[in-house]
Amino acid sequence: MTIIETVGVPCSGKTTNYFLIKSKLKKRGKISYNYSELFFIFSHKIRNLTINEKLSLKLSYKIYKRYNKNSNLKFVKNNKKKILDLNYPKTKIKSFINNKVKNIKKKIIFKLGAKEKKLFSILKKSVSSSPLNYHQKKILNSRIEEEIIGLHIYKKLNLSKYIILNDEGIIQRILSGIKNHKMIFKNLNFFYSHFKIDKVLYVRCSYSDVFRRSNLRNKGFKYNNLKNNSIKTWLNVFDEYFKKYKDKNILKVNKNLSKITDKIILIK
Repeated sequence: MTIIETVGVPCSGKTTNYFLIKSKLKKRGKISYNYSELFFIFSHKIRNLTINEKLSLKLSYKIYKRYNKNSNLKFVKNNKKKILDLNYPKTKIKSFINNKVKNIKKKIIFKLGAKEKKLFSILKKSVSSSPLNYHQKKILNSRIEEEIIGLHIYKKLNLSKYIILNDEGIIQRILSGIKNHKMIFKNLNFFYSHFKIDKVLYVRCSYSDVFRRSNLRNKGFKYNNLKNNSIKTWLNVFDEYFKKYKDKNILKVNKNLSKITDKIILIK
């Protein structure tokens, strides 16, 4: 089984490269899932779920796929281009589904081992120390629940026929805690001591390019509220990560996606 994570500052092109690599893998007959998809698809194999819980996971996964299909690889220039509104009405059915999925997450996380629980605690603190706003942190806190469960499923089940490809992942979450950046490398050392990642794809972007990409974004993280020094600190943290852990199978992503795809397929 192969597990790959992608790292890089927001607006560096992680998601764009993720979908391009995913597409190349699909053309070569390789099925890939990310951590969140493992949570939606395989949770019933590690936990006894009711019919309502299984149905809620299926419906929630459909919403997840629809959202991610339409929310990536699209940019807006001067807000002139209209993008599909993906805000689903807050109906009783949606509330019911969300509550069921939240309960599933809580049940599985409660049963995690000590090392996984410690990692989950690190992820929550990293999100809290990130420069995201309240709404973005709320979304990300939900996502890290899916990711820690996905990592647990990856360790627990035999999924050798799949490639686990993430447009971000656990390492990205840790690297995002720049408000307490002294803890970042201590937390990374803990992660690498207890968990295995086959490849990390580092999407590096220059200071000027992240601003250009940020201005083209219709939604998601933007750099408008960050001071220049904070942005440069964040860029430096990722560069330091690359230098410090270059023996951990980190590949820089530029225009070498076909070669990277070949390397992913060859991982045993």
